[in-house]
Amino acid sequence: MVLKDFWEGFPDRAETSAMDLVLYFSHEAAGPGRELQEVLNNALPERRVEPFTDLEELVTGLQRPEAEPALVVLVIGNLAELEEFLPLRSLWQDTGVILVLPDETSETLGLAEQLNPRYIKSADEDFVELASVIDEILKERRIASIEEETLPPDYNL
Repeated sequence: MVLKDFWEGFPDRAETSAMDLVLYFSHEAAGPGRELQEVLNNALPERRVEPFTDLEELVTGLQRPEAEPALVVLVIGNLAELEEFLPLRSLWQDTGVILVLPDETSETLGLAEQLNPRYIKSADEDFVELASVIDEILKERRIASIEEETLPPDYNL
């Protein structure tokens, strides 16, 4: 008789999450947002990306109990939109956030830093590099979540 390991085929927490990545962009940032979405779909086809184009839907989506994204990417259209995210920063407190900003003025960067991003990118730059950064962050988070899981019990006495 062949005994199978109890944990064999049991999905880990990273594999059961509803999504790997949340991508938000509004109408003001639709051009760069759609471009980034296309780059992510092509460069990271194995990643589960959930796009949002409405702020209320984003908030609702992040508050779902099963929605534990590993990363949130916000493509910001203007300074006023960036200010709207400041009261929402607790939504991704345990999640990494990447910001794609419309400009690199000191005012924009100062507000952006209040969101405690893991990475900041300008909307007019190439998104291929950003896709590789996202992939590396997701790999790091997956390794960290695997290390946090409890080890299977050892029944070999």
